[in-house]
Amino acid sequence: HAVLIDPGILRLRKPNQNKDTVILGTPGYAAPEQYGFLQTDHRTDIYALGVLLNNMLTCAMPNEQLTTHASFQKIIRRCISIDANNRYPSCHPLQKDLENIVIEGSPRIVLFFRRLPGFRSARLPDMLATSILYFFILSMLYYFFLSLVD
Repeated sequence: HAVLIDPGILRLRKPNQNKDTVILGTPGYAAPEQYGFLQTDHRTDIYALGVLLNNMLTCAMPNEQLTTHASFQKIIRRCISIDANNRYPSCHPLQKDLENIVIEGSPRIVLFFRRLPGFRSARLPDMLATSILYFFILSMLYYFFLSLVD
């Protein structure tokens, strides 16, 4: 049984263990459990998605600046909860909450996202897949430029 914990990184779940033995993850996007405190699961990806969503709205990490849009802030806070049990249990309730924001949403935010490739269709599966792809590309660029510095 494999669990995706970060784009480009795959690990096998270790049954009967309460924490991971290998620390993996992109700095800032890695959930607390990825630092060896607990066993990772699908909620680890929800944490990274919350960080990415905040970064897309504010160009900052959540610990630096949280979006001021109340509906997004509520969703992001739940996604990036330190306790994985307080995060969304799966992407389905997260999807519903995000769809409700688009319905009630502010035109500036909707227009911003509608200009981005992958967000023009306004279909949530496309937008989530594109967000993950953007995250992967940014991660690869980060590591590429980091290797140039070394």
